[in-house]
Amino acid sequence: MTKKLFQSTTQFIMDYKFLFIVTSAIIPFKVGSANNQQERYEQTIKTISSIREKDPGSIILLVESSQYQLPKEYRKEIIQKTDFFVECYEDEILQNIYSNLNSNPNSFDFGKSLLESRGMIIAFEKILRDKIYQKVHRIFKISGRYFLNDTFDIKDYQTRCLYDFYVFNVCKYNDNGYEYFRDLIGVDGQLVTGLWSFCSSLMEETYELYQRAFSYIDWILSINNCIDIERCLYKFIDMKKVIHMQNLGCTQIHGPNGEVNNL
Repeated sequence: MTKKLFQSTTQFIMDYKFLFIVTSAIIPFKVGSANNQQERYEQTIKTISSIREKDPGSIILLVESSQYQLPKEYRKEIIQKTDFFVECYEDEILQNIYSNLNSNPNSFDFGKSLLESRGMIIAFEKILRDKIYQKVHRIFKISGRYFLNDTFDIKDYQTRCLYDFYVFNVCKYNDNGYEYFRDLIGVDGQLVTGLWSFCSSLMEETYELYQRAFSYIDWILSINNCIDIERCLYKFIDMKKVIHMQNLGCTQIHGPNGEVNNL
């Protein structure tokens, strides 16, 4: 009886299925990147490979938010290595964002949050339209050119205890220098968005969250103020559904300066 129960539990764990959304912008904007196009491409391939290494059975959707279509050889390899590949360069809203950033490149630090958020919204619409979320238990978002490192263990997510929850690294502000975000925008922390995840039961709620965040960032930038997606999600998410995980098992290649950090 005990042996049969153990086998049953093991089989249940083995049946977990995960979706990874990789947000990417391989063609660099004219400011804000320490790496050239080829380096960014190779780093993105490393992102995909790290997912396959840590969870070979996962579904990978890469959403590419560059202003222009990727070179044919890039597209071919990405299509081979992922399950779904979505390019956004024909999206009118994305092109409008790039047009505004080209007119005011100094706003790119916060404008890139609009680009990534628009890419996520397009990815979510694909996932909802094709009902991909119904085939998985949990959905991860990882930034392109980041990669899963040795401390990441997919077994940490193979549990029913995470049902209906987000998993984020939550950072609360405890020093000076953040008065603008706290006093004017009502934000006293941020969510690390390089790697995070949510239960597939939250798919529609997360889609609506990103729509709200996108509109808010757009409005804040239009009045010459600033906020990024990390603080915006913190502002609007239902924190009762957020589980804090400090060590996410992800290595970041920081775009503006190329620094490598573990998250």
